[in-house]
Amino acid sequence: MLSSKLRKYREAAETSVSLALGNIFDFLSMSVITIGQEILVTYRGLLLVYPQISALSGGLLLSSTGRLISHYLIGSLDRSKIVREAASVLGPGVVLVLVFSILAGAVGGFEIISLAAASSAFFVLSAVVSLAVAGILIYITVRLRLSPDYTVPAVLTSFVDLVVIILAIAVYPILLDVLNPLSWIVIVSVSLSISFMLIALNFRLSLDTIYSNIALQIFETGAGLLLATAAPLLVASGFLAVIPPVNKLAGSVASGTASWATTQFALFGLGKRSINPVGMSARMAAASIPPSIVVGVAGYALAVVGGASYNLYSLLAVVILASGLSFIGSIIAWAIVLVAVRAGVDPDATSQPLVTGLVDLMGVSLFYIASVALVGVV
Repeated sequence: MLSSKLRKYREAAETSVSLALGNIFDFLSMSVITIGQEILVTYRGLLLVYPQISALSGGLLLSSTGRLISHYLIGSLDRSKIVREAASVLGPGVVLVLVFSILAGAVGGFEIISLAAASSAFFVLSAVVSLAVAGILIYITVRLRLSPDYTVPAVLTSFVDLVVIILAIAVYPILLDVLNPLSWIVIVSVSLSISFMLIALNFRLSLDTIYSNIALQIFETGAGLLLATAAPLLVASGFLAVIPPVNKLAGSVASGTASWATTQFALFGLGKRSINPVGMSARMAAASIPPSIVVGVAGYALAVVGGASYNLYSLLAVVILASGLSFIGSIIAWAIVLVAVRAGVDPDATSQPLVTGLVDLMGVSLFYIASVALVGVV
């Protein structure tokens, strides 16, 4: 009896440990942002597309990883499925990145061709690296007899965020300052050509992926516009470096809940035998508290180095917002999976991008409000 009661907390324990491991990548991301914050403020086009690319990369990779985990566990994983999953990430991803970076650039008043070229370049690079890491993570977690559904998302999303921010800071200034407009056009044209070839390898899944990620890109475009506009205030409050790891923490928790909900509905159907989603979401939110404290303390240390206004109230805000976003995101994830199952739509392809986009938009908005409350309008 005691054993059965303790077992239901195993997912929360694994999530907490995985989030703690993800904190390593989070701290590296925060350090990169702190070091490169002058570049981010100068080249605000980076902040405009960064949420889109980070969330899209993470969302596509998590959806693809979920399918790869299923194939691996039932022994049906082979080279052709790996190629198709890579195509389902890169093909639709490049199309979405190009379309929405152009739209966001036009709305924000940025040079759209250079923005589109840079966005497609560091999306492809980050996706290729992250796909390889995802495969390694799946193999390790299965070998260690851990739940891939709760361990892989937490680490993978933090790693993806680190790769994207490094490539963004490294690639965008080079493309903008070194290359000429003709080179930008060539990069965009080649990216589109390759993406259409990849889409043809798995047309139906690619089409479903594009449809399901349109909402994600709309949410992330809003987050990017707010991030680019509020950059000086977020730098002054010390929250600019904290936002990505907090959003990824809450997003990975919500993604794990979405994967759990998909499994529950697959096992038990739409009856009443599935676990209470509110209770599970509360446990997942509690599991996010320790790593959110680590993020808050790391943010304080980096803010002191960067001269930002960051105090105990800032640390408290980070912990509250991280756990709150984790809880709300988990509830939303469960609801989206429920609607997807009832509608006969693939819940893995639908829930991950939607919940990721919502969490990111809510996270940026709440940190902006917290910055105004703690620092005032800069």
